[in-house]
Amino acid sequence: MSVHSLTDTVGLDLLKCRPCDGKLPTPFTQKWSRLRGREMNVPLALLADAANISQEGKLNVLGAFNNITASRFPAVHPAMVLVLQLKASPAEYGQTKQFEIKILDADGDRIAEFKADLQVDKPDDLAAPNNNYVVMNIPPMPFPHSGDYAVHILVGGEDKAEVPFRLTDQGGDRPKQEG
Repeated sequence: MSVHSLTDTVGLDLLKCRPCDGKLPTPFTQKWSRLRGREMNVPLALLADAANISQEGKLNVLGAFNNITASRFPAVHPAMVLVLQLKASPAEYGQTKQFEIKILDADGDRIAEFKADLQVDKPDDLAAPNNNYVVMNIPPMPFPHSGDYAVHILVGGEDKAEVPFRLTDQGGDRPKQEG
């Protein structure tokens, strides 16, 4: 009788089992293989002028955008909100995740960075949709030049989503050139 671990099907050595023929039973294998790779993801990410979550859990977004126009640089955008929807698998309930937001220009230069620990709670109603919305007010910050930028959302050090946006010079300056 051989001993197999879940490492064979899930990549985790959490449990040992003794199947009768040396293989894991099919329903057991299928259940765990569905959970494999289902880590926290970000199905919705956008920038807006304002957003809130109602008492009923509805997400209200005002003025979603991907372009900011400025008359001179460095430019400071007075109000910006990052809107996210986070989805976690049941295997992640009760865990704490490192959550990071990085705003980078096209060259990868960091404009801003925000970090927090995120507790993944089990929903009260497992049958209800898993709508974990986050509305994050981004403080006014200087953008040094026109061109392409992106907000990167990282969970546990992995880049889960990217929100690209552009700063356009109202005066007609060209975006920052490489070289």
